[in-house]
Amino acid sequence: MAKVSTVKLGAYPASLTLEFFEEQGYVKYKDLDKYFGECFNELETYLDKESFIKNSKRNLLNSVKYKQFLNDEVKMCSKCFKVKPLNSYYNQKEGLFGKRSLCTSCDSAIAKDYRSTEVGKKTLRKASSKYYLKNKEFHRKINREWRKKNKELAKSIQNRSRMKKKLKLSGYIVEDASKLDFLVSFKQENNIMYYDDLFKRLEGILNDYRV
Repeated sequence: MAKVSTVKLGAYPASLTLEFFEEQGYVKYKDLDKYFGECFNELETYLDKESFIKNSKRNLLNSVKYKQFLNDEVKMCSKCFKVKPLNSYYNQKEGLFGKRSLCTSCDSAIAKDYRSTEVGKKTLRKASSKYYLKNKEFHRKINREWRKKNKELAKSIQNRSRMKKKLKLSGYIVEDASKLDFLVSFKQENNIMYYDDLFKRLEGILNDYRV
């Protein structure tokens, strides 16, 4: 059997049956050739294969997902080759249907892998720094307004952040917000001024988080 084209213009499911199509969506063309090789032995005639293919394609063309595909209600991801609703793609003005060619899952996976590289980390730091400098005053204004509306919560977060920083400088790590709130309140309620005194009072507790 001749090799089936792998052009990314459309695709059929591996089994070419409506049930599989509904469950799994589309796969690459090259999987068809492999599937036929597994399903048919040498004793079966070409006519039997041709009938099977015609019947299967008829089911495919009548399926709900394929009709959605033709009506531009769904789009095939150029990486995973799965057909998904248009809301499963990020917007891109120049893209087909105004969407990117990769679905959000594949897009996110690629971005995550890139951010884990040294080049990606450097690029991200540079972009973040540039964005911060450009929007510094805007975010300061937003933060000031939020702190005015949420005074108690803002104060709690600030105290928690200070406590966390002091603990880290002294060789302790506490990430849990409730534990940090406990340490802040304990320090205030017992009128403890210095962190060294706090550490002595709470040595038994802090040892659980010593690096």
